[in-house]
Amino acid sequence: MNTLIENFSEIHKNELTTKEGYLVQRSWLEIFSASVKEKTGAYVYKGFPWHCFSYEFYPCTRGEKALTKYAHQEIETYYVFDENCSVCWRCESQSYPDLRLAGFDEAYVFPLSKNWTMVFSHYDLFFAIS
Repeated sequence: MNTLIENFSEIHKNELTTKEGYLVQRSWLEIFSASVKEKTGAYVYKGFPWHCFSYEFYPCTRGEKALTKYAHQEIETYYVFDENCSVCWRCESQSYPDLRLAGFDEAYVFPLSKNWTMVFSHYDLFFAIS
């Protein structure tokens, strides 16, 4: 298991352009919110993309178990973006960040491989494999 990095400012990150960030978030939505779109006609349900997990449109692990699975993922380059994708970074680090105290209302971690995601929401923690 990797030890999660608690201070997000210690991570090497490059901020993406608005368009690049939008494309990253769009890719996330197409993977994890496809069933939401199929059933409701939109990718976002009740205002939050992570509702694809909380309303069980997509299978996931929640809470501390989610954090444990996240910490066990093989390290690779990854993206971090906020709820509205107003900021999106391409990140590299020796471990993944623990974003619970990083100042985000909602934060999404999504590796370049697109094999999984970790969501830090105001409501719960969600980990899902694509």
